[in-house]
Amino acid sequence: MPKVLYTAAQGLVQQAGSGFQLDASVGLTNNGFLAGFIPDAASTTSASGAISVATYFTNITVDGTKAFTLANGTAVGQMKKILCSAATNTPAGTLTIASPVSSDLDVIAISAVGDVVELVWNGTAWRILALYNSRLGTVASPTVS
Repeated sequence: MPKVLYTAAQGLVQQAGSGFQLDASVGLTNNGFLAGFIPDAASTTSASGAISVATYFTNITVDGTKAFTLANGTAVGQMKKILCSAATNTPAGTLTIASPVSSDLDVIAISAVGDVVELVWNGTAWRILALYNSRLGTVASPTVS
């Protein structure tokens, strides 16, 4: 069976290989609902700066107050999960989202070990799906400002 690629510009295109692939700009939607996808990779960072959008899961370890950024996603439905697994200060850091769904939701304060941020890229902005603390079982942290 040949590989079939779907692009917005060309529709279905037959290529060498096998399987079915959607062009990254297309995404899966149905009446406003997104079908998420998870990149098969993880990353860890302890330095301020950009958090990878090429991975689904990012583990941050913080040895002081750090400032992290999240650039635009790469495809509609892309999902991102960030976990703070170690922190020596409170708040441990901030995550500034380059393209949030609302300007009121562009900075997330990560306050404690176990804080989790889950997001989905809708094609133009990151939408926050969940903010919680996996260690404490609370929704009090992280917070959005």
